[in-house]
Amino acid sequence: MPPIKAKSSTVESSGENAGSESGTMSHMEGCFKLSDFWDSYDQWSACGVGVPIRLPNGDCLMQYYWPSLSALQLFTRRKIRIPMMKARSATKSESNAFTGEKIKSSSDNHPSLETDEIIILGNTEEVGELCCQYNDIVNPYGRPPLTERVRSLIERYPELVTLKSSDLTSHSWVAVAWYPVYRVPISTVKELNASFMTFHKLSSASPCTKRMLPVVETENIKREKMQLAGKKAGGEAKSRLPHTAVIPPFAMSTYRMSGEVWFSPGTDDLQMAIYYQQTAWRWIKQHKFKHHDFNFFMSRGIRS
Repeated sequence: MPPIKAKSSTVESSGENAGSESGTMSHMEGCFKLSDFWDSYDQWSACGVGVPIRLPNGDCLMQYYWPSLSALQLFTRRKIRIPMMKARSATKSESNAFTGEKIKSSSDNHPSLETDEIIILGNTEEVGELCCQYNDIVNPYGRPPLTERVRSLIERYPELVTLKSSDLTSHSWVAVAWYPVYRVPISTVKELNASFMTFHKLSSASPCTKRMLPVVETENIKREKMQLAGKKAGGEAKSRLPHTAVIPPFAMSTYRMSGEVWFSPGTDDLQMAIYYQQTAWRWIKQHKFKHHDFNFFMSRGIRS
């Protein structure tokens, strides 16, 4: 996953994330802006991301995947003012993104979610206030890149860039779909046509985002470090250098993924893939979310 600029922030956790008898505790988290999260996908959205793959016959190639926004739900710790959506001007896929009001889809084949159907997962204080939800139903190769889709939604849903991870509860998540676009050198191995989808938690209170991890730095982060180092000397400059964090997936789903290209004999690759897919299924079921892409992926999921 791409690195994100982050900073330390004290966050109050409650309920399922608490470790004390009182049900609340404070801890230092890797806090990041949602705008930085989306920006970290800029280069990959434009050019794809290369993944080295070794084929069973020993040949190696670089396969490039293109990320698109599949689905998301943002739950805030506080109530925020939600702008009304003008459904008449929404596109087919945007009609599935809403901020709390009931929206009827114009298509009977792809009914949009309604507020009554979504939550409620439990106590509102634990789950939070739903401020934004998105569920793409467009053909994968007809979708815009991830960052372009997000920018098209910002006018209606400014929370996508104004909120920080510390503003969100642990029920906030995003699903990113990854589709192969090209490979170098060209190969006709059909197993390489597999696609997958990763699920990421967006809250600082989530275990996945507690640690600020050492990751490969982007050019912007390197440039910022050099500028700070030039202005300040020694320890003072070092203490102010930007941190970076990554948001690893907590769940995954696959489409047409099979064979030794993906599951090496004698390893637990297949068992791990099944585990992550089951985790995705449990998460979606818990949130009562009719995830279009996940249902499609499950129709041709993992095969050993």
